[in-house]
Amino acid sequence: YLYLSKGYVGRARLAEELEVGEGTVRGVLKRLSELGFIERARAGVRLSRKGVVAVEDFLSERLVSKLYVEPVKELEGGLAIVAVLSRCRNPGAAVLKIRDAAVRGGAAGAGIAVSEEGVLRLPPGGEDMCVYLKEVCGRLAYLRARRGAAVVMVFGERMGRLVKGLLEVFRSPHYELMIARTAPGSSSIE
Repeated sequence: YLYLSKGYVGRARLAEELEVGEGTVRGVLKRLSELGFIERARAGVRLSRKGVVAVEDFLSERLVSKLYVEPVKELEGGLAIVAVLSRCRNPGAAVLKIRDAAVRGGAAGAGIAVSEEGVLRLPPGGEDMCVYLKEVCGRLAYLRARRGAAVVMVFGERMGRLVKGLLEVFRSPHYELMIARTAPGSSSIE
């Protein structure tokens, strides 16, 4: 949450967004501070450089090359965390299990598109994402040329729930299979 916030966040806001008690937030922030992952100021807390590096290492292990939040009117809730993956296998029907992981985490839903033959395709049916999500597709046009690149969008109303949903996606064994190091040209993981 702090990584995506890009600034100082107060303890009360963190508790509200993450739907946990302030005492829990206080304890977690104390531990993060002891580890040097956050900086404290009157305005709240933010990630330190060490904290940013730790998050980026975590994302890199999951093949995420870019992560950002954006408003998306085309998706339920109007807000999405977009994770751009440098490469992955087409998850095929397992995309439903990955989506379910996001929903269990609190997101309204999730979508995955994989670049194949110059098109961002939605598994399992292979539809062109741009037919359904024109707004998002325009901003992701550069991915079409990168075979095997993908985008994971976790969407809903509240950023805290989106973060939890994305973390559940990353924990999913189906996501792990999708990003498994494979030979170029590997197909679906159905």
